[in-house]
Amino acid sequence: YHRPVHEIFKRIQQRPVASASLAQVHIAYLKKNNKRVALKVQRPGIQEIVKRDLNILAFIARRLEKYSKDFERLHLTRVVSEFAEWTLRELDFLAEAGHMLRLQYALRDVKDVIIPRVYQDLTTSRVLVMEYIKGIKGNDVKAMQQSNIHPKVIASLCVKATLQQILIEGFFHADPHPGNFVALSGDKIALYDFGMVGYLE
Repeated sequence: YHRPVHEIFKRIQQRPVASASLAQVHIAYLKKNNKRVALKVQRPGIQEIVKRDLNILAFIARRLEKYSKDFERLHLTRVVSEFAEWTLRELDFLAEAGHMLRLQYALRDVKDVIIPRVYQDLTTSRVLVMEYIKGIKGNDVKAMQQSNIHPKVIASLCVKATLQQILIEGFFHADPHPGNFVALSGDKIALYDFGMVGYLE
């Protein structure tokens, strides 16, 4: 931010609520209005680590293709190249914020599907600030039933949202595992983690 963090956030919880290989998410409170937000922070030095690892993968793929016809038929260098392209895109949180805004528009007519609000003025390429939405993990059927949320309705809503993204919009969340969406009261869902998206002509 090029300024002290305490000028922006009143408080940041030290313990993350979610953690992955590229980043982790902390609950924070905005200084201006004490609003609770989700603060996704990239791990220090991760860009250099990822680029180095991708170079190693590319080197191995080239070697395997060079010395084995079997590996050559698999087009490993193309696979690694595409993997590298998507992974490097995931490291740009400004791109992820753009994905969120586009999906908000794409799903505008799908009732009960929520994309968290993005705080664009506080988002950088390495820090993403968004609305904090707490819910029940997408595969925790027992917790849903205990909270009077109907798993079949949630499943149907997930299918409807997916079809809308793929068949109508041609732009979709490309990492839809149960950790990336939560069920909410009133039989609603919220989607998380928009670093990886797909496009269809």
